Amino acid sequence: MKASEQEKRALLDAGNAMRVQQNQLYRAEEQTLSVREATDALLQQGKHQDAVLAELMRQMDLLEALAERDDLTEENLSVLEPINTNAFYVDAPDIPLTNTVALDDSMSWEQYMESVERYAHLESLDLSSDPYMSLMSKRQQAEFADMVRTDYYEKSAQCDAVDYALSALCGVIAGLVDAVFVGMPSESKLVGWTDKQVDECIIKFAKSKFAGTKGWNPRSENENSVGHAIKYLESIYKVNYDAATINQLGDAAKQVFDLSPGNHHIKSLAHSPDFVGLIFSLIDQFTATAHFVDRGRVITYDTARQELIGDSFIAKLYAGFCNWFGHCISDIAGSSNRMSGSGRGMGLPIPGYELFQFLNFGSIDRKTFAELSVEVFEKGYDARFGVAMAIPVVLNDLLVRLCFALKRRFYHHLPMKECIPFDANPIQRQPELRRMLLVAHGTMCVIDAGDAVLESGGVAVTGALRLNVFAYIRLSQLGFSEIRAIYRQNHIDIRKLTKDTDSEWKRLYEETRNWTMYQLN
Repeated sequence: MKASEQEKRALLDAGNAMRVQQNQLYRAEEQTLSVREATDALLQQGKHQDAVLAELMRQMDLLEALAERDDLTEENLSVLEPINTNAFYVDAPDIPLTNTVALDDSMSWEQYMESVERYAHLESLDLSSDPYMSLMSKRQQAEFADMVRTDYYEKSAQCDAVDYALSALCGVIAGLVDAVFVGMPSESKLVGWTDKQVDECIIKFAKSKFAGTKGWNPRSENENSVGHAIKYLESIYKVNYDAATINQLGDAAKQVFDLSPGNHHIKSLAHSPDFVGLIFSLIDQFTATAHFVDRGRVITYDTARQELIGDSFIAKLYAGFCNWFGHCISDIAGSSNRMSGSGRGMGLPIPGYELFQFLNFGSIDRKTFAELSVEVFEKGYDARFGVAMAIPVVLNDLLVRLCFALKRRFYHHLPMKECIPFDANPIQRQPELRRMLLVAHGTMCVIDAGDAVLESGGVAVTGALRLNVFAYIRLSQLGFSEIRAIYRQNHIDIRKLTKDTDSEWKRLYEETRNWTMYQLN
């Protein structure tokens, strides 16, 4: 919670009061020193007086002895030394009184602060500056400046040759895994495993209580049939924009673009499993329309009206979200034609992939980027293949973090808490880890691009199918983080500093309030 202006004013008043008390302490120390000097002078004077008195007593004893012998002659009296009578008179040292701050049990805080201001005026103290900075010594100010540089400025990476070598090695391993085991959809050794995992997730979701009133309850022979599970989900989560062919939209649409079961999941914007898909799904359901994208154009069709469940706007909005989410689950592994066992079906696009259709420019094998993206999707470059592509990217991250932790622990012999390869605080994160991740993913992308060029045979679609889009997304993210870190090395993080300062204001306010109540009571 942000500290209020009233709380900050109270803290500044308390700081000024402490500054005045510090000044009073200095004045008291000066008086103590003056009194000590005067006391030392009095002690010296006392010693001198003791010596004079001792001499006086000696002379008196001598006079008494002469008097007893009746020998008080001028010659005998001449041996007596004269006595300095001034030694018996000492002037008291002049110690002026210092100014004070009035304080009694009947005073309020405001009255006390008025007394503080009067004292500051008499002592020529400037209370307009930061009192807490004035209360700190030069050493404390230097320590505070070092703390700010450590906590609120980005650290520069101090990687050595071993760090870079380990990072490159991790990138090579991940790149080889990507080239050998991921490759392209039709040849991937991992896509079969990821397809199976997605099918199992669909079956489990269909059987759960979230799918319908009681969930899917199939016959025993269809219990593990993903096609029957998809058909059940399609019957539960019906949407009005699920037109797979031009014929379903009318003959007039055939002249606009070639919609087919192989590309309708990418051309229908509402089928995208991301924020764009959610927005267009709600628009289509509420307005009984269907939005498609083709060669950079957004095309809208009117569809049969489908009423959303719910008596209020919020209820219908919730029903629309459930329809979109459930329909995406049913389509992620293909449609209900999976019942026939014909292929892996056309899944959903990778989140954000549908935006490539707006890049209707360029010429690659006489195709624009938009046309190339559709053709690549039709050849199996869908979300399930995206899961397979993510495996070497995650592997690369884990390998780098493991090397980072082991090197810091066993090579640099740092404490365990400083070897954890994850950062909760973006400012205090290990810059060496960030640099190592950048090098590793950059190496992986170089190998991936080289594999795509060598295996493409000059065919753009084949080369694009072998590109790991997640590797480049991760590299872009790390590159942005590195650029931001370089920028932050010379700039303070104002938001974090403000947040921490407000938190410190609150803590100081509570402590100061308790101290004030104690002093006034």
